[in-house]
Amino acid sequence: MEKTLQIILEKSSRRIVSSLVLEQEVQSRLSGTGRSAWSYESFTRAMNKLVEQGLLAPVKESGYNGRNPPLAVRYRRTAKPVHCPPELFQFHSRMDLSYFTRKPQEFYRYRDLLQAIERYLVKTAQKKPLIWDTLNERSFQLTGDEKFLDSAEGVGLLRRIQVSHADLHCYPVSEPFFYRLLDGETGQAKSINVLVIENKDSFHTFYRLLEQGALVLHPPVSLVIYGEGNKICGSWPFLNEIPGLAGKQIQAYYYGDLDPMGLIILRRWQKAVERVIGENRRHDLASSLQILPALGLYRSLLQQGRDRELKVEVSSSAGYLEPLWAQFAPELRRSIEELWADGRMIPQEALSASRLAELKEIVL
Repeated sequence: MEKTLQIILEKSSRRIVSSLVLEQEVQSRLSGTGRSAWSYESFTRAMNKLVEQGLLAPVKESGYNGRNPPLAVRYRRTAKPVHCPPELFQFHSRMDLSYFTRKPQEFYRYRDLLQAIERYLVKTAQKKPLIWDTLNERSFQLTGDEKFLDSAEGVGLLRRIQVSHADLHCYPVSEPFFYRLLDGETGQAKSINVLVIENKDSFHTFYRLLEQGALVLHPPVSLVIYGEGNKICGSWPFLNEIPGLAGKQIQAYYYGDLDPMGLIILRRWQKAVERVIGENRRHDLASSLQILPALGLYRSLLQQGRDRELKVEVSSSAGYLEPLWAQFAPELRRSIEELWADGRMIPQEALSASRLAELKEIVL
């Protein structure tokens, strides 16, 4: 039973553990093996043995369970001597495995994957492939899971062992989005203005009117993107794939519904780009992309005077949107918050094609 307890504790990431939860887990494991040697007394002996070995310490403030013999309600796991896995010395690539000398249990968790990466790095050290695979393709080759290396866990593992996508000769593929280049090309200018629109019908309306010259925006935009709601927060790197955008400064104006979610999407996109820059991850666009609310379009939307019932709770988003409000003029923010306070919202479709044609010009 003592060994079963140690296995449970080694697999747990919790620093404070409940004696009742441990008891239930031990019972479950023993019943699964067909053993019938369970007793509360033997469990307390095993717990006390781990306390004697210095692996557990009772949290006295938690009190005791009132049973006989008594156990503390909670125990604190204590540090134990770390034994470096001998298999670590069998790795010869440039991987940094120092983390696993301190966390041997993590090494055994990732051993097969680390060995797969080791074989790949050694194999390609002298002869690099001419054709790189996509990140998902390399992930499937190494892990059997095409999405692992792009997951939070996979990204964290590669960071720990200091192996980059370039070391694995692979690259991430951006989720595509729908867009229209208004001039067919982006020209030789060093910067470009982009209009990103939340909903499908409004996307169609804007690029049609702009192509026809029935609507003029200031500053002029060369590219209109259908953001597809929240999708733009993950698909924005596809800007890299649009011919002529590489190396340009991009000023993206976002226009969505005048409800909390419309502005939350905008803030999520800003935070996604800020996160890439903050983590010093290589990205061709992050440092050259500025994301702004299309204030002129929001003003025009408010002036339509047609709204409908708001069906979401506004207060929960107030703190999240605070950094974004700094980009709004005070009177515009006040008008939007008053609209929401009245339980109303305005979908961007209220600013219809016919109304936009009447306005003719809008300053973003």
